[in-house]
Amino acid sequence: MINIHQATLKSVVFHFIPDSESGQDMQTGVELLEMDEEINAKLLHFLTQNFKEPEFHAFTFANDDFVLNPLYNYVGNIFDEIDFYEQSIKIARHLFNKSRHPFIKSGELLVAFLENVLIDDEMTSGVCLFKLETTKDLLGVERSSRTVNLQKLEGFDLEKLDKACIIFDIDRDAGFKMLNVDHSNRNIEARYWRDEFLQIKEVTNDYLATKEYIRLTARFVKSNESESVFDGKAEKAAVMHKSEKYFSNNENFDEAVYLDQVFETQMQKENFKNFKSLEEENGDKVFKTEFDISEQATKKSSRVFKSIIKLDKNFHIYVHGDHTKIRKGIDGDGNKYYQIFYDEET
Repeated sequence: MINIHQATLKSVVFHFIPDSESGQDMQTGVELLEMDEEINAKLLHFLTQNFKEPEFHAFTFANDDFVLNPLYNYVGNIFDEIDFYEQSIKIARHLFNKSRHPFIKSGELLVAFLENVLIDDEMTSGVCLFKLETTKDLLGVERSSRTVNLQKLEGFDLEKLDKACIIFDIDRDAGFKMLNVDHSNRNIEARYWRDEFLQIKEVTNDYLATKEYIRLTARFVKSNESESVFDGKAEKAAVMHKSEKYFSNNENFDEAVYLDQVFETQMQKENFKNFKSLEEENGDKVFKTEFDISEQATKKSSRVFKSIIKLDKNFHIYVHGDHTKIRKGIDGDGNKYYQIFYDEET
């Protein structure tokens, strides 16, 4: 997805963003960071290793007028080579102003400029914005000719990150193309990074369209709206199996064909379409009805396709295929049971 074999870190700076309860102002880095070759390589790896899924975003703003988004302009100035350091301070100030909720943690904002990054066969530059909030204890060892002194140090784990995005100098007239990651608290108070600071929206591509439709099907199968049209969990499991088969065996998605191959009755189809319409209305989005199926998104969704029938605390039945070989019933004493038919034991 991101090819960094030729990438280089040109500029890096840190600014400290305090939490709102401290009453402190933000602290700007006095100058750009100087790094040796080894630290540069480790930092470059840290800045790029967490963006593995091609889920692109773009800047937006009120009425989708992204030109009014402050970050769009600050980042654009960096790409135009207008004083990286001063633009980084403006970015930090913008984050500080959006970090007033008491649940938002203090941390270091790292701003970096990447050159020679290959994105979808296009060589470009990128601006990295990383908020480092989680520290870890480190043990420092200091040796002299006669003694060894130990001291507790505090630092950031280069294998983990809290909030991060990379904005690429691509599609400027559509709000740039970027990747975003947020591994922090998912509560509404913590969405400030995406919704308040960055103000971004998802950009629909084949990967996202594939992933969204697979998860739409899974949500429908698990929803209350599906209870009246499916005969138990075995039939629901069959739907997910047929969904996986469709996405794995086809190159192009056609909604009409998909519905015919996945759902057995017209009532199931109608209930699914009604469920989809409600999701579009409530989520202010539109699910594409035709797109090229992303093989990567299908493989990434392998867990979504798995169907498990949980029976009290005694048994789990993993359903991978033909639901007609599973039958349920109730015996004369009122005990519920499943009958499982098979051709051979493996």
